[in-house]
Amino acid sequence: MFLPFLPLILASASLTLLSGELERPEPWLNLPLAVTLPLIILFGFLLAQMTQRLWQFSHLKQFPVAEEDSYSSAKLTQARILILIFWLALVYGEHLDLRLGNVFENTTEAESVSFGILLLVYWLADAFTAIPVYQWNTQGLEEKIKKSVLHLRLQLPVLSLIIIQSVWFWVTNKFLPSFPSNWSLIFELLSSLILMVLLAPVVFVKSWGAKAIENGKEYEEIHNELEDSRTPVTAILSWPDSIMPYSTAGVIGFLRGFRYLLISPQLLKELSAAELRAVTAHEAGHLRRQHMLFYLLAFICLLEFFAIAGSANLLLSWTGVLEVSGMLMGVAAILSIILFIRFVIGFLSQNFERQADCHAFERYGISPISTALLKVSWLNGINPEQDNWHHYGIRQRIDFLSICVKKPEMLQKHHRHVSRIKLWCAVLLVGLLGANYMLSSEIVQTKALAWKLEQSDENWQLKDAPMLSKMGDLLYFQNQQDRAELWYRRALELDPEEPHTLNNLAWLLTEKHNNDEKRLQESVILAQQALAIKQAAFIWDTLAEAYLINGKYEAAADAARQALKLAKEKMGLTRGTDLNYYRERLEKLTVE
Repeated sequence: MFLPFLPLILASASLTLLSGELERPEPWLNLPLAVTLPLIILFGFLLAQMTQRLWQFSHLKQFPVAEEDSYSSAKLTQARILILIFWLALVYGEHLDLRLGNVFENTTEAESVSFGILLLVYWLADAFTAIPVYQWNTQGLEEKIKKSVLHLRLQLPVLSLIIIQSVWFWVTNKFLPSFPSNWSLIFELLSSLILMVLLAPVVFVKSWGAKAIENGKEYEEIHNELEDSRTPVTAILSWPDSIMPYSTAGVIGFLRGFRYLLISPQLLKELSAAELRAVTAHEAGHLRRQHMLFYLLAFICLLEFFAIAGSANLLLSWTGVLEVSGMLMGVAAILSIILFIRFVIGFLSQNFERQADCHAFERYGISPISTALLKVSWLNGINPEQDNWHHYGIRQRIDFLSICVKKPEMLQKHHRHVSRIKLWCAVLLVGLLGANYMLSSEIVQTKALAWKLEQSDENWQLKDAPMLSKMGDLLYFQNQQDRAELWYRRALELDPEEPHTLNNLAWLLTEKHNNDEKRLQESVILAQQALAIKQAAFIWDTLAEAYLINGKYEAAADAARQALKLAKEKMGLTRGTDLNYYRERLEKLTVE
């Protein structure tokens, strides 16, 4: 179930990690964006044909000729893996995310739009890669387009949710009030999580065009079983075979009012009434035991693990113990996602599926669920003896139920086993949340950096100046302005021409010493020194503030105009500030 969406999930995660890697080698080819983006899609088209040809011309038994019907948009093929690697390589090597961001004026919007455009390009390229052209005629091209559209539709829910989440993050950053310390990030994550929980089931069924099963004998059997199991759903839908070509059943969502049961038409046709109720009981078991919730908790644990790794890497780099590059962190994150789905989700899924089988067994005995599983195996061309990494093999599942016939206590034993797994998931999540909060807190960061600097205070060199300045930043945001000023001045003793430190100290002096004429004049001098070294919007903004505090209103307005001019040219925009900020600053100073 997860494999069809894995490439798009990896693409989104990789792009998120790459967006923070600003220091990269020079662009490889530096081709125009209008050439590079279509080139990715064209390469996907050609890659599908190259892969097909390699299969067709191979005479080795382990490489049989691929039949037309063997290709499916739900399969994770070698060609799809290659197009993901090619896309990532161009994003990194050609600076596609950074160059797209420069096309747009607003920094925050630029990041979101750049993210969306690159994902859309990958989405199209992946679709063209998944299905080759079998006949170079009108019919063959029409068939490729038709199957590519179905592939796009399969991926559409995940793409839609990723874009919705990106838009939500942008909205929270732009319009909602900021919170102190880590609460802003916690609010973003929790609100985003709630949004995804509510929207994901609806987005999936609407994107796939799942149709409600009409009232009839099959509908009554399913509906009655759900009612008897006290697990009502919003709708009972027909799983669209064109989108997901497996004869199976499944549930989406876990909150009442936001959950659906889907079943494929072919499976609905082949199952007897008893088997249909057993399959429904199996899906009801997932809902009753809140399996969807614990899948969600597992993914949150993964995100928290990434957050902890990032915070730990930051602390280690500050203290000089170890520094891991963003690129290496990105590769490690991609491998972590693959391993997480294979082993963690696989482990949870095996145990949850077995518990759902137990629920069906407890309702109707072994015969209906066993014959239903064998029919699922037959309809999907699955060898019943073959092991399965996320469901157990069909024979393994039936054999376990056969043991339960002789030893009914095995049912409760497995229920207790799953309860322990759930408990450990909850404990792990709480532990990761606590660890992440501690590692990312400004207090811990300040103590770690202070420890590092105090160890070598007698041997500070020019290379240590950025760390001393960073110490000042941390203390400033903790409202410890006296200590922050001290560390800024120490940093300037080592590197008196560092524009960011000059700027930050100038801004601090305008806030701290608003009644000390000498310090206020120094703030103007520091900002001017910074501008002599670097022309940036944020430094002109600091100079405007320094002039304003010193009562030089015309000079403050002129500095604000210069800040807005540079902001429009994208020279010195910082995170959290955009053109609107500089426009508002100029309006305020002009009025005053």
